[in-house]
Amino acid sequence: MFTKTKLYSKIKFYLSLIKLLLNQKKQILILVPYIKNISVIIVFLKKFFYVTIDVIHSELTNTQYLKNWIRTKNGENSIIIGTKKSVFLPFLKLGTIILLEEHNLNYKNMKQCRYNIRDIGILRAYKEKIPIILDSETPSLKTLHNILLKKCFYIKINEHDHVIKINNGIINLQKEKTRFGFSLTLIHEITRNYKNKQVLLISNKINFLFFVLKCNTCGSIFKCSICQDYFQLNQYHNVLFCKFCLIKIKKPFFCSNCGCLSLIIINLSIEKIKNIIRDIFPDRLIFFLLNKKKVNKKNFNKNFFDFSISSSCIIFTTEKIVQNYYFPYVSLIGLLCIDNYFFSLKFRNMEYFAQFYFNLIQLTKYKKTQPKILIQTSYLKNTILQELCNKTYDVFANQTLLIRKNFFLPPWSCQIIIYSENIKSEKNIIFLNLIRKILKKKSSKYNISLWFVGPNPAFILKMENIYQLLIQSSSRAKLNKLLNESIEIINVFSISQKVKWFIDIEPY
Repeated sequence: MFTKTKLYSKIKFYLSLIKLLLNQKKQILILVPYIKNISVIIVFLKKFFYVTIDVIHSELTNTQYLKNWIRTKNGENSIIIGTKKSVFLPFLKLGTIILLEEHNLNYKNMKQCRYNIRDIGILRAYKEKIPIILDSETPSLKTLHNILLKKCFYIKINEHDHVIKINNGIINLQKEKTRFGFSLTLIHEITRNYKNKQVLLISNKINFLFFVLKCNTCGSIFKCSICQDYFQLNQYHNVLFCKFCLIKIKKPFFCSNCGCLSLIIINLSIEKIKNIIRDIFPDRLIFFLLNKKKVNKKNFNKNFFDFSISSSCIIFTTEKIVQNYYFPYVSLIGLLCIDNYFFSLKFRNMEYFAQFYFNLIQLTKYKKTQPKILIQTSYLKNTILQELCNKTYDVFANQTLLIRKNFFLPPWSCQIIIYSENIKSEKNIIFLNLIRKILKKKSSKYNISLWFVGPNPAFILKMENIYQLLIQSSSRAKLNKLLNESIEIINVFSISQKVKWFIDIEPY
């Protein structure tokens, strides 16, 4: 584990390591979470090493990928820099694996064959008897847990711990008037104090797109009487909800403007949202970065993923998209709403937000003047938020590990989810109950305690008719053994052929 080290010391260490391995005629694999990281690293390494460096990423053509695959197999390249699938390359003489930003969620493959590249990389290094370096300023709790178990060790360099202090501020939405999610304080900062500077506004996609109630006769949309922002419609509970003022009202039967009964539910379009934001900042140039840029294979350089415009402007984007780029000229970063993390059903979400927050300054490529980060929230007194803003990631991680230990949650235990997909929900329930019954019998035979939740519907975006069964055990090895034995039995039953099912180890 390589962490809390100054950039200069880190570069010096890696250059020495790579030089040593190249002298031994060994290959080096550098894994990165995003294509943008490749463009920076390859330009840097070419300044120091006159060897063949190849890249592997999703934007390569099949011909380019095959060419690099063959060169790797034949040992014709020395350094390979790649994203997820490069961990599966057939190396002739692999010397080490360097996994940058090991905490990053982009390493998790979310297709139906679910796995984490970090775990695959560790397994490959173990099988090939080579070292693997996990590099992160905000290590995952699993890695920190492995350090406690002495499965992983810190690389220590003789220097003081490198702690970066973040220039931040919290805006209390409960005491603020807002316009479409923008507090008056944030609007004032952007229009006055940062008038001639570049501002980056980051929205969570969950808060960005939502349903509203509109009158089909006069066209008016229901708004909160306090902040004048649109009410969000919760169709499950049949209520209108203001996420900023925390006001909840029953869904009305008629229009408050014209009295008509013709009310329709609409999803605010991207263009409508853009126009609303332009109305809030009429005198500013606004860029909406809502999709990933297509990679130009002929012009793939270290600045390709930089937001190259240096003049004063506002950049509006989402948490997922922002991590694909660098913003070297940004002076202010605004997190529009983070409250969904505090009440998420997924207990790991606060860990992921903490890692995202503490790595925000990397988006500016470590510029000398640190950008200010403003956070909007309706829960100013939340203890976790106060920890994040006033303390270091280490303090947050250690306290979270202690809480997880008290409640016997991962990484102190192992969780898996088995998903079943079929148009008929009863078939999903029958299949998952069958698995539950088999695992329960097997666990009593081997005296292994298992904890089950489900079957119940799995709320996965863009996927329907899916049910899930969550299983927790104190031992990952024993749970794997049980699963392997149970799968053989499950496949005998005809129901296993009538549903589409898959397993997610350590779901996030």
